[in-house]
Amino acid sequence: GIYQGAWERRLDFDSSRLPAIAEALASSSSDNATKPPSVKLKSKHGKYLMQIFMEPLAGLDELSLVRGYFKITGDKDRSSDAVQNYAQGIYFHKYGRVTMVTNE
Repeated sequence: GIYQGAWERRLDFDSSRLPAIAEALASSSSDNATKPPSVKLKSKHGKYLMQIFMEPLAGLDELSLVRGYFKITGDKDRSSDAVQNYAQGIYFHKYGRVTMVTNE
């Protein structure tokens, strides 16, 4: 299905700490390709759009594969600063919960 709505940043985010956080993560990780995360959105409010597809997993009635796309935009940000990506995960039928991850 397609879902859309509004988002609100509830906590102030200090992006000046990102390089230190990324460095700490890189030093504790065996993957040296870790780069500092980038946060383009500066707004405290905005809109999101998400499109999700769900497929059953053969032989596993309690799980379904979930794939989708999302786009997050800020009210006062340029459209080129929108965050958009592909995500995938698992839907747990018993608990009614979805766990999704992205490569960003």
